[in-house]
Amino acid sequence: MRILHISDLHFGIKEGKERSRKEVAGRNYYVEDLIRGLGSITAKQPLDYIFITGDIAYSASKEAYQEAGLWLTEISRVCRVPADRIYLCPGNRDIDRQKTKDGVCPENQQEAKELLNIENFDQLAKKFRMYRKFCHDAGLPTYELGGKQNYLTGVAVNSCVNVVCLNTAWFAEADTGKSNVWVGSGLMEQIKRERKYANGQPTIAIMHHPVASWNEEERSSVNDSDNVYHEVCQIADMILTGHTHAAEDGYGYWNSVYICGNGAVYKEQTYHHNFHMYEWDSGKAGPIDCIRTVYEFNGSTWHKKAEKIRIEAKNRQDNKEEKPLRYSFSILWWTR
Repeated sequence: MRILHISDLHFGIKEGKERSRKEVAGRNYYVEDLIRGLGSITAKQPLDYIFITGDIAYSASKEAYQEAGLWLTEISRVCRVPADRIYLCPGNRDIDRQKTKDGVCPENQQEAKELLNIENFDQLAKKFRMYRKFCHDAGLPTYELGGKQNYLTGVAVNSCVNVVCLNTAWFAEADTGKSNVWVGSGLMEQIKRERKYANGQPTIAIMHHPVASWNEEERSSVNDSDNVYHEVCQIADMILTGHTHAAEDGYGYWNSVYICGNGAVYKEQTYHHNFHMYEWDSGKAGPIDCIRTVYEFNGSTWHKKAEKIRIEAKNRQDNKEEKPLRYSFSILWWTR
C-alpha cells in the first residue's frame, strides 16, 4: 500500500501589500512543479491513498478552494488516486474567520469538553462551512461520528486502512498559541466508544497541529486531566500531522507509535520542497525494517537519499517517555 502525505498548501495567496506579483508567480511555479515531480515518481507505481493534513487554503474563501480544487484534480490524475481515496483534515486556515467573532475559546479541559461534543457538533461545524463545501464538491470521503457522516472528525474505514481524523482547529483561528488548540476529550471518547477502527487493519490518525501545539491539559495528565494524545496513541499505528513550517522535517516515536509531520509547501516567501518515501512489508509481524527515502527539490533538480528505520507500530508497548520529533513532507509506502 502506497500513501502520499502532504500538508499546508495555502491556496488562495494573492499579490498585494504582503507579497508581490513575482513572489506569487514563484509560489505557483513551485506548486506546479510539485505535481510534475510527483507525477514522474509515481508514473510506474501509482499511489493508493493521499493524505493532506490541513491548511489546504490560505483563507477559507470560495476563490481559495476553487484554486485548491483544480490542483487536487491534477494531483489525483497524475498519482492515479481517485477522490474517494484522498483524506483531508481541517487546519486553522480552513476556518471561516467571519463566523468566529462571537466564538468562545475554552480556558480549561472541562470547558472544552462541554463545548466539543456531539450535541454541539452542528453548531461548531458552521465555522468550517466553506471547507466542508469544498470537501463535498471534490468528492472526498467523509468520517463517521455519532452515527453521522462529516468532514471534520471521526473514523473512515475502507478495505485496506482505517483513518481517524481529528480536528485540532476548533478554536485555533488566531494561528498561534498552544492554549487554543483543543481536540475535545468528549469527541475522542465517542470515537473510542464506537470502535470503528477495531477491525485488525492498520489505523492512521491525521490531524493538523502536532502535539507540541496542543493545550497542555490534552497532551498530559496534569491535574488529573484526560490525556487525549495518549488515547490517540492507543488506537493509532501511525500519526500524520501538518502545521510545522520548518524547512526540514523527519519522524519520531511516542509510545512506540510512528509519527511523521509535514512542513508547509508554502509559507510566506519560503518554499519547502521535500517529501519522504517509506517502503516495507505490511504483512510481517512485529517490528518492521523500512527504507526511508528523502526527496528534495533545489529549484531545478530532485535529489534523494535513503536510510533504514524501524516502525514498531505492529507491536506497540506502553512507553511514557516522549521522544523529540522533527517533521516533513512524506510519502508513506507500504508494500502488500
